[in-house]
Amino acid sequence: MNTSPPLRSTDLVDGTSMKGPVYPNWYRVLKLAPSPHLTDQDVHVAFLAESAYHHPDDHPPGSRARARAEAYSKLIRQAYEVLRTKESRARYDHLKTRIASEKDQLHNRAKVLAEGWLKRIEAETQSAEEQATSSLAKERLDAFFRTDAQLRSRHPTLPTPTREQVQRFFEAESERRRAQVVRDRAAHRTALELMIRAEFERRAAGMPVDERRVRWQRGRDAFGQVSQNRKKVDAELGQQAWEVALSKFFAELMSHHQHDHRCASPAPSKTAQGSTAPVLSENARPNEKFTPPVPSTRVV
Repeated sequence: MNTSPPLRSTDLVDGTSMKGPVYPNWYRVLKLAPSPHLTDQDVHVAFLAESAYHHPDDHPPGSRARARAEAYSKLIRQAYEVLRTKESRARYDHLKTRIASEKDQLHNRAKVLAEGWLKRIEAETQSAEEQATSSLAKERLDAFFRTDAQLRSRHPTLPTPTREQVQRFFEAESERRRAQVVRDRAAHRTALELMIRAEFERRAAGMPVDERRVRWQRGRDAFGQVSQNRKKVDAELGQQAWEVALSKFFAELMSHHQHDHRCASPAPSKTAQGSTAPVLSENARPNEKFTPPVPSTRVV
């Protein structure tokens, strides 16, 4: 007895026509591989095997399993009617090819529309984003030199970062931000493509205009909310990455300074007992560990 639930028709979707309903993959229903060498006898044998495997009489009357088996048996019969002859298989194969072509056209059109929509959104928000980026860059530049001043007040002999060091640091920060913009744009493009493709499919299915408008507006509202949430999360992650990079920069600067200072220290002096004692500079403390100061103002 077959106790496993049969496949649902929605699991067998192969594609949708722009002018028709969803078409199941009839080859899959009969567990057949599409092939020009497939014979009528092969189809008949597969039909008998699947009919026996999913026979409703294998399940108790009135049970859900029996109801599912009865529904799936109808699909098996439909699959057999479609594939039973060479001519009917040829018609079905042609239909599948046309459906796949229309589906590819739908996806390509969705990509084009999504790209155009994304460019319009970027054009509308470009001025505000440029202003926000400029403001953020200024705040982070101030934070950089504020951190440098705080560290120098604790370690007066610490050398000033060179122009090249500062330039490399901010070039790396700019590259990280550019990469984030590219990732955000790709995520927006994907979401827009899904929205547009869903609208095309609703049109193809003949959904009433009013219902399509409601669903489209819901999709836009959801897209806007997700976009806002993503921006907030990205800003927080970007701030964390900035703080880590800032701390790492000054930690390396301090480490190099301490190394150079140790190399330049005079030889240790002899104590009364003949042992050696380290000579500490005026600002040095034994076993001192550097903890970079955190910028006093978070920049989001």
